[in-house]
Parts: sequence; C-alpha cells; structure tokens
Amino acid sequence: MDVEGGAAKMHFRLLLPNKQTGTVIGKGGANIKSIREASGCQVQISENVQGATDRLITIIGDSSVVNTAVARLLAIIDEDPQASMIVDTSTPERTLRCVLSNNEAGRIIGKGGARIKQMRTESGAQVRMDPVNGADRTVALVGTRDAIVEAHRQIVLTIADMPPDSGQGAKRQQLSSSGAYAGAHAAHAGYSHQLPMPLSGGGHLHPNPNPDP
Repeated sequence: MDVEGGAAKMHFRLLLPNKQTGTVIGKGGANIKSIREASGCQVQISENVQGATDRLITIIGDSSVVNTAVARLLAIIDEDPQASMIVDTSTPERTLRCVLSNNEAGRIIGKGGARIKQMRTESGAQVRMDPVNGADRTVALVGTRDAIVEAHRQIVLTIADMPPDSGQGAKRQQLSSSGAYAGAHAAHAGYSHQLPMPLSGGGHLHPNPNPDP
C-alpha cells in the first residue's frame, strides 16, 4: 500500500479478459464511473498490449472500500450476457483472477497453508494460487459471485494488515499504467493478438479513461 496525504491507499490488481474489460468501462465510460462513485476508489485500466487478451485493472483506495469496488465490478459483468464470467452454464461458478506480490501471496497462504485453507472454508470459494513466476503471483477465486466477493474481502483484509512493502505499491502502480504486466503475461502465455478496443463515441481505451479530478 502507498501513503497519500497521510492515508494508506491500497493498489489492488485484477486481470480481466478484454471482453469483460469493455463491459466494465461501459458505454461512454458509464460503468466505470458507477464503480468509482459507489466505492470512492480510482479504477485504472492498462493499455491494450499487442498479443494480450487480458487487461490489468488497478483499483486504488482505502482497504475498507476496495472490496465494494470489486463487488460492483462483478455485478456489472454479470449484467452483460456476452461478458459473463460463467464459462459453464450448467454451474453458477465464476472466476476472478487477482495479481499479488510474492509477499502478499505468502501472507494469503499462511503458515503451512492455514490461512488459505481458512479462507476457502469461510468464503465457500476455491482459492487457487499460481506457482511463483517472477515478482508476482496470480490467485484465481472460483465460485459463486457472493463467495468470490467474500474471498476477495478476506484477501484485502489480510493484505491491509501487512507492513508497508518498501515502495513496491508505487512500482506496481507504474506497471499498471504502462501495461507492462499484461505484456509480460502475453510474452509467455501465448495470448492471441488483439487490436485496441474502440470506445463508444469514438477513440480508444487509455490507461485511465474518465480520470478522476
């Protein structure tokens, strides 16, 4: 977390497929504006990197409201059938991918895996941690929307209790704005080429559409 104006600000990162990112933005930026208004958080979207099918979403705000922004984001995606997070229509399970630093991931796992096991039990969601790959790890939250929101809430609370990580939050924010993280995934994951996504009313998606004043 970064400290801005004396208040701690969490930078929480998500990876969303391009089609879901377009829905999160909404026509004329209406949806992303509603997320900001409902939560009081900034919501930034990385540039569309050549070869990537995912975009990095960075939610910036007090730890107490970051979960509100994610809950609203998931509700918006659910309202659009074409962007639904439900891959198998026979089950209500969805998947949300979060990007954590290795330190954050270690805290989520806990000693002997105790914390992540408790999180799975209490939320009802599956919490699947990817293997170590560089400075970051991806954790997939799988389950109903309510279960994912609860698992995410517990992740946020766990990270909020951690000591400052020596400025890594600011570094991650720079990567978020440049789209470097999404590009790094594209380089080794074999994503298909995607052109920049046009926005309703003309123009293209930028790292922070409709920026807060």
